[in-house]
Amino acid sequence: MSVSLTGTSSNVQINNGDLHVTNATKKVIAPRGEFTGIDSIALTTESNVGLANVAPIHTLDVGSKFSVDETGATTVRVRGLLHADTINFNTGAGEGAVFFADANGSLIAEDALAYNAGTNVLTVAGGVVSNGALDVNSTADVSDTLTLSKASGTGLSVTAGATVGGALGVSGVSTLAGVGATTLSTSGAATLASADVTADATVGGTLDVTGVTTLAGVGATTISTSGAATLASADVTEDATVGGTLAVTGVSTLASAVVTAGATVGGTLGVTGTTTLADVGATTLSTSGTATLASAAVTDGATVGGTLAVTGVSTLAGVGATTLSTSGAATLASAAVTAGATVGGTLGVTGTTTLAAVGATTLTTSGVATLSSAAVTDGATVGGTLGVTGVSTLAAVGATTLSTSGAATLASADVTADATVGGTLGVSGQLRAASALIDNNLQVNGNLIVDGELTVLTTQNLVIQDPLIELGNTNTDAGVFVDVGMVFRQPQANSNVAVYYDASDSKYRVCLTENGAYDTSITPSADLIDMEVTGNMKATANVDAVNCNISGSLSLGGSSLRIEGNSIIFG
Repeated sequence: MSVSLTGTSSNVQINNGDLHVTNATKKVIAPRGEFTGIDSIALTTESNVGLANVAPIHTLDVGSKFSVDETGATTVRVRGLLHADTINFNTGAGEGAVFFADANGSLIAEDALAYNAGTNVLTVAGGVVSNGALDVNSTADVSDTLTLSKASGTGLSVTAGATVGGALGVSGVSTLAGVGATTLSTSGAATLASADVTADATVGGTLDVTGVTTLAGVGATTISTSGAATLASADVTEDATVGGTLAVTGVSTLASAVVTAGATVGGTLGVTGTTTLADVGATTLSTSGTATLASAAVTDGATVGGTLAVTGVSTLAGVGATTLSTSGAATLASAAVTAGATVGGTLGVTGTTTLAAVGATTLTTSGVATLSSAAVTDGATVGGTLGVTGVSTLAAVGATTLSTSGAATLASADVTADATVGGTLGVSGQLRAASALIDNNLQVNGNLIVDGELTVLTTQNLVIQDPLIELGNTNTDAGVFVDVGMVFRQPQANSNVAVYYDASDSKYRVCLTENGAYDTSITPSADLIDMEVTGNMKATANVDAVNCNISGSLSLGGSSLRIEGNSIIFG
């Protein structure tokens, strides 16, 4: 059966039943058409329905900006602004629930998405994908991924806080306040009022943080913070400027860094360019360029490819640098400096240390120290061996052993074991050593006083400027008679020759003896010694001789006595 109605005011009324319209090619409900409902009566159709739309292409089309599609990917579509007091994006069906894209509550917007009403809070149970700008005046809370793909301008602007359970991806310039995310990724510049990123932060441009920030896995071209920054790990290819404290809990590499307050590194801090750090506390510090530290405490290792300059009190473990310069005190667990080390205060080294061109007020080491060259103006104390390979000037040296391969000048020295000098050892004050080995020259500009029991000279030649030499300097007791003289050492098969004063007999003797320099008295041998005087010999008293052989003449007073054969001839 078919029903055809014509005219401008035709009505269809069904009592106690339903009106079913089927197999129609077009169903049009005019804008001013009216259905009057009666109890227990319903209107149903299996085709598209249009309100203020004469050509509906969806299940329900209202005008041209609102549609409902039962079978399409988008169930409800609004082309334009949607005004509502409250919109709930729930994960399950229920009263007041509105679903976009899928049952997880994901929100898709082809144009700009803004939410400013009520408390200015945007809460999405799923993810957010926006091809335009996302502006939230207060808080944005996304429990999954937030992706913005706006090509220019501000991609994401959050004035209060942004919390993202998954990844925060921003492809344009972004300003975020109170960011909390698992990962942060931007291809443009990002400005964070404060941030807490627990996994990774990758910034294609400049990362600018104005408040306290904790970032894990940072990769950025430049990083700039006006507050404190905590990095689980960081890879910055250009510059890092931190207005407050820089704390690194993992491995971090910075192209260059300027930290004005403090830097604390739990793992390794690697800096490849010029770096200025204030109050550095790190497990290890590694730079391939110049590093300037206001003060530093490094517990494991510090390796600097250029110059390490420290302006305050510093404690460094395992220092390796081209040059080391501090204007305050520096304590090194161990150090290897290949060019120069200049310390304005005290340089304390507790382990094995190799320093080239050291200039310091005081030098204190509890382990072995090797200096290419050194200038210490106050005091040097070395618990182990102090080895100097170049020209060195040390004041008040205290060491177990001292070894130099070059010249060394000591204001004063106290060496308890051994001192070995390859070049010249110059001491302007007191030199005290348990034993000393000088491989080259020893020059003493003052007095040389030897208080030991034995002095041995094995030189080929001995030159003494003093014209008077005193022997037996301590022979002052009138009741003790001590022989004083010299013993000339002869080969082992022969007796020695002694020229001495025999105190027991009050005679000056020249004799053969079996005694040596280590004895305290001389006993003449029974063997006779020949003595020849080339020239005249004069005696002002008696001359006693057992036998006297005269080959020439013998003068007696004013007369001469000559013996020829068995005749004695006078005159």
